[in-house]
Amino acid sequence: MYSPVMPHVNQEYLKKFSLNIGKSQVVIFPPHRFTTYYIWVVLHEILGHGTGKLLHEDSPGKFNFNKDHPPLNPLTRRPTVHWYQPQETWTGVFADLATTVDECRAELVGAYLIDVPEILALFDCTADAGIDPDDVVYNLYQQLGIDGLRALDNYSPSTKKWGQAHSRAHFGMLQHLLRDSHGLYRIILDKENKTLTVKVNRPLLHEGKASLGRMLLRLHIYRCTADAHNCRSFYEGLTTVEMEALEWREVVLAKKDPPPAFSHANTFLEGNNVVLREYEPTARGIIQSWAE
Repeated sequence: MYSPVMPHVNQEYLKKFSLNIGKSQVVIFPPHRFTTYYIWVVLHEILGHGTGKLLHEDSPGKFNFNKDHPPLNPLTRRPTVHWYQPQETWTGVFADLATTVDECRAELVGAYLIDVPEILALFDCTADAGIDPDDVVYNLYQQLGIDGLRALDNYSPSTKKWGQAHSRAHFGMLQHLLRDSHGLYRIILDKENKTLTVKVNRPLLHEGKASLGRMLLRLHIYRCTADAHNCRSFYEGLTTVEMEALEWREVVLAKKDPPPAFSHANTFLEGNNVVLREYEPTARGIIQSWAE
């Protein structure tokens, strides 16, 4: 496969990251970051949130599946025994888990499908294009590692609660990969220098996809069959923050990026020409924008 020459990596760009990636991965990460994230989001929205049938008893005695021959549950390998009762909804049955599990399932769909050649070709990621498909897939797993760690910014140790559904999902995905991908990831904590480094073992990417598939299957079947009990046990087990992760969180907070500032541009009429003036994304830039 043709591998394009990657552009020079701006070191100032890399300094914006709260977390590090392995030195051998620095050249690949920045040039592919936007492309990978874009494809991931598209798959998340279209195929993640847009798929899945909820088994439901629409009204007493009327089902949207064959009640006499219900579908097999791939987790138990037996006919399913759970479904939504009349008037029950996904959000009602799964309560506080509904939003984060749904976001996690959608993220898993996007991540699982991102290595399909036909899908990558739709985004001009082919052997003959400027973005190597293999590097896009590799970049995804780098992002999964970094997003999983950054998610800890939205966790409160005092209440033991997550403040953001996507963050909880990203942390759960990383935890599943750490436990179930046979050495794909290494998270290296340097307490003295307050750094976290994510290392992805590229030859083991197939283990990562298999792990994501197993997690996706569980969440998907739990959702389709209204099995909130087993879903809660599985998902809370992945998103409980233990002592090691709390140490990671300290570094994430210490190296947290400053919040972005939106500086509104202004237009001015100079003679017969309209001139657009933009301002730096800082407090000074915002004040100058309003003053002018």
